[in-house]
This record gives sequence, structure tokens and C-alpha cells, in this order.
Amino acid sequence: MLKSVSKLNINRLVTATTTTLCSISTSYNINRYSSSTTTTSSSNNNTTLFTNNTSTTTTKYFNNNNTKYTPTSRSYSSKKKEATSIDSPKTLTLSTYFKFPEFGVHEWANLNRGTAFIVKTPKQFFVEPNRSVYIISCGHITHPFNFPHLYKDETHQWIFALGEQNIKAQLEYRDASTGKVTHIVPIDKPFHLHPTEDLVCIEANLDDFKRSNLPFTPSVLELEVYEEPRKGHTGKLFGYQLVNEKDDIMEPVTMDFIYNTGDANRHFVSTKSPAPMGVCGGPVINFDNEVVGMIEGLVKLNVNDIDKQDETQRRFLHGINSNAVFLPSKIINNFIKEVDIHINDN
Repeated sequence: MLKSVSKLNINRLVTATTTTLCSISTSYNINRYSSSTTTTSSSNNNTTLFTNNTSTTTTKYFNNNNTKYTPTSRSYSSKKKEATSIDSPKTLTLSTYFKFPEFGVHEWANLNRGTAFIVKTPKQFFVEPNRSVYIISCGHITHPFNFPHLYKDETHQWIFALGEQNIKAQLEYRDASTGKVTHIVPIDKPFHLHPTEDLVCIEANLDDFKRSNLPFTPSVLELEVYEEPRKGHTGKLFGYQLVNEKDDIMEPVTMDFIYNTGDANRHFVSTKSPAPMGVCGGPVINFDNEVVGMIEGLVKLNVNDIDKQDETQRRFLHGINSNAVFLPSKIINNFIKEVDIHINDN
């Protein structure tokens, strides 16, 4: 567990070199505004930035090149608990688009792509018959300009000229054989952004999915707390991988994982091959068929930085390098409850 080592130093290393697994467009080159002129979601009426959550750990990222997920034959530890049959949830892709007339972008152009899924509000002591449902995903997919620490590459600096007024988002159903979008579900603002975690929550109306004539009904999942996760536990990660950025092709992908380690804010799991671009925002399901979190990114540590640490830290950091990272359900559920209360009060 993280408590056995210096958490401050580990967070500094891990958060500085974790890779985002969404696909941001590199087709534009817009000069970056100064920070004083960049609109952020906290000052815009179309997005709620919550500030009363007690979580304080934030994962930082840099972007990397897309690679298609292809499982390898690597063997896993004999300690693993074999997975029972895990249901495959019906998820959707999430794409963000932008306009910037001041810089000649007059039509909606793709900004970012990832995965999203739908969840119920957490169970209460007195269960209401019709609980609200929400779309959840990573905040850096809908609002990349709010995450400067995620996009340090020079080719991505233009996104910081954008603000809330420049964007829109949509959920997409993709043909299983071609990976192309065939049905769209527009997303209405506001977006609700977690104050410290890479998490966005959007109120959903299931009637919108019916009106969009989707070939399937998306799964409405129940987030469960991962009780006593153990090293070697098995499960699956679900999402979409970007296959062709130019042609906007994304294919569904399922990855087996082995639980490695974690704490209250974040869990690390190993996969046979590094998790691919596009899976950020997808659900995590354990061997008990419980939805226990949301995929956030991929640990990509610099070996030279690891070797500068003491022996205990080196061992830990080498152990989580190339792991997928996910936010646990407890953090997500607590945030959804806050959002739901906020919406009902207003």
C-alpha cells in the first residue's frame, strides 16, 4: 500500500509522468492566450466546479502517441484469483468539439475523444424507485484546457486558448465492424467537474437515448465499493481504443487486469499490454462482476527518476510502471451525490 512509502514523493513522480489515454486533436495550431485571458470552467455558468469535496490527490499527465492494444502472452502471478464470468457493459464514446472563429475555425472540429458510461445515483438507506442517472468520464476529455499539466507537448499548447464557450460534447454509438459513428446523443450543459480529480459528471435523460434510435440501450451501471482489494485480484477494463485519428475510427476493447496496489484515491492494475488511447473514462469491473471504478490513465515513469529514489520507493515505482490507473467508485459516488443534491436544490 502507498502508506508504506513516502506518499508525497511518490505522488510527485507518478503524477508528473502518467499518460492520458484520450486522443486530442493535433490538427490545429492556435497561439496560446495568456493565462489572464483563458476562460476556465470555474467562471462559466455552463459548468459547475465543485469545491466542497475533501479529496486532495490529483493525477497529472502528458500526452503520448496512439498505439493499438494488442494482448501479449506475458504470464501473471500465481497469486491471482481467477475471474468469473464478467458482463460486458454497453458503453459509448465521448467526443468534444470546438469552434474558434477568432482564429478561423468557424465549424465544429474534433477536440478530444475517449470513453463514457452511465451510472445510477448511489443507493441511499431509503431507496427511491426512480433514481437519477449520470454520464461519467474523465474531465480532461471534455475540458482539456483545464488540465495544463496533462498536455505539456508543444503541439498541444493551442488548446489553452479555448474556453467553455468554445466547446460542445456528444456521446456516440459506433458500428462494431467499422468503428465509425452511426448514432449521436448530444450532451446538454452544464458539465460538473470534480475539484481535484480528473472526473466529469453530466446529468443524463434516458429518453434522449431512445430518441437517438441507438441500436442498443446503453448499460446503466451501479457503482460498487471495491471491498478489500488484494494484489493478484483479477478483473477487466472496458472502453474504446483509437484506431485511426484522421478517419475517426474507434473500436471497443476489453483488457484483463491484475490488481497491483492502491489507496483511497487511486488504484493501479497491470495489463498484458499497455492500455491504449481512447479508454480513458471507461468502467472497471472486478472478478465479482462489480463496477469498481473508472479508467483514468497509464503510469509512464522515467527510469532515471525512479533510480533517484530510495530502495523502498524504487521497488514500488518499478512495480507500478506501465500500470493502468483508475479512480475508485467511492470517490465517484461521493461526487455524484454532491452533484445530485446540487441539481435537486436548484
